Amino acid sequence: MGQAIGIDFGTTNTVVSYKNKRGNLRQLDYNGHILIPSVIYFKTKDNYLIGYSARNNLATNPAACIENFKSKLGEKGFSYRVKAENGDEITILPRRAVKLFLSKIINDIEQKLFDEFGTDNGIIDRVVITVPAKFNPTEIESIKKAAGDALNLKVRAVFEPTAAAVAAMEEDGEAVNKVLIYDLGGGTFDVSFIQRNNEKNKFQPVVPADGDKNLGGNLFTELLAEKLLDWANEEYGTEFNMNYFDEDYGISELHYEQNIIAVRREANRVKEELSEAEVTNATFNFWTSEENSEDADIPVTRKEFEKIIKKKVVETVNKTYETVTSPQAAAIGDIDKIVLAGGSSKIPLIKDLLSEKLDREVECSDEVSTLISRGAAILAQDMNQLDDIEQVTSFQIGVSATEGLNYGKFQMIIPENVSLPYTNTRDFRLAQDNQRGLDIAYYEYDIKKYPRATRTDSDGFQEIDVLHIELPEGLKKNNTTVRVTFAAAADGSLNLSAEILDSFGNKIDSGELHVNKESDLL
Repeated sequence: MGQAIGIDFGTTNTVVSYKNKRGNLRQLDYNGHILIPSVIYFKTKDNYLIGYSARNNLATNPAACIENFKSKLGEKGFSYRVKAENGDEITILPRRAVKLFLSKIINDIEQKLFDEFGTDNGIIDRVVITVPAKFNPTEIESIKKAAGDALNLKVRAVFEPTAAAVAAMEEDGEAVNKVLIYDLGGGTFDVSFIQRNNEKNKFQPVVPADGDKNLGGNLFTELLAEKLLDWANEEYGTEFNMNYFDEDYGISELHYEQNIIAVRREANRVKEELSEAEVTNATFNFWTSEENSEDADIPVTRKEFEKIIKKKVVETVNKTYETVTSPQAAAIGDIDKIVLAGGSSKIPLIKDLLSEKLDREVECSDEVSTLISRGAAILAQDMNQLDDIEQVTSFQIGVSATEGLNYGKFQMIIPENVSLPYTNTRDFRLAQDNQRGLDIAYYEYDIKKYPRATRTDSDGFQEIDVLHIELPEGLKKNNTTVRVTFAAAADGSLNLSAEILDSFGNKIDSGELHVNKESDLL
């Protein structure tokens, strides 16, 4: 048997865990670091760097770098336009970026495993990759497919807070069976209350996972960066914004980008340093004109930083409190352990506000950044454990329909808070005779946050993908139904299939029916 690895693929950093020859969990040391920045730098179209080597080139040549591509997986029509170091111009989709990034990591850990276990036993044959609990099916599938393509094998996915709970319970044994996970990564926030049912030998969510896939440590960095830029503008008499608007700023677009990158990089460093220190200095080179730059040196206190981010931290704390005080949570009794996961949860304000709101002491482990990947590695060791994990939907999935004079009315197909896997069907009619294609957009609906929303063009709805169905010739609209099956897998990914029925419900033999999702065609 080969080796198993767990991958916590993060918006900001990625961590890979595995068990060494002694059976101890270890993290891949990639060029001296176990936290691998999720950044790619293109030297040429086919030659690129990742991690710290890539991030170090961001300030000098931003056009050749891409980052935060995990957060762009669900953004329809988005692509990066990159100008490599040698001048090659590249258009790259987020899914392709994920594959390139993971390919480099996989190549490095395979070599490490070959060195440790030998070429016969060092082959990777089991992989679990983690995804945010609030990711929609297309985002989950994109990550799984990119990782699978990089490894040339089937990859299993598990929600990030579930992996964190598995690692926490492994460490504490049977004394800990009810765990609250507060997971704040670089790009996303998840909160989940998970129980280990020893009788059924299953991990079960007590409450559907909540969170925000657009709220993470990167947002805190951005808020601090905006404040640093305001302070620099005040100091040097400039009027720069965080985005370049093609105005006459007195400096080139390149120097403008270098300013913003320098501010963001220093904001991130200051954010991390203030987890330990009460005060530090933000130092960065700042172009004030095309010919002149200044070495900015701005003191920042922890209190100032906490004031900047407190409103967003409170949002996460309130969501956590709602989970803890829900009727489902109250029914099973006290929580055994509160676990902080994700690098951004190291911020002291988070522990303080959580302890105050929950009226109990919350501790932050030194290994908070590796917890999720370790849980994934534990599950990868024995894939059968994944079958013992129950996960539930955290939002509704459905389609847009016309009901009388109401256009764009949401029709639910998969409800929220149902155990996965879950399957349902929906019938669609043709608009005309001899119709050769049917396009079906499907959406996620955050009913908890927007309980009164009804139309798919309003807040609370996000288009997941579009299903394209190629139809055979000769179909009559009054005698044809296209039945689509929506099958949500245990990991939240979605498989769709279709069949053609006549007016009596009998299947019409149409040969091979071509069914594709728009994301698969990109």
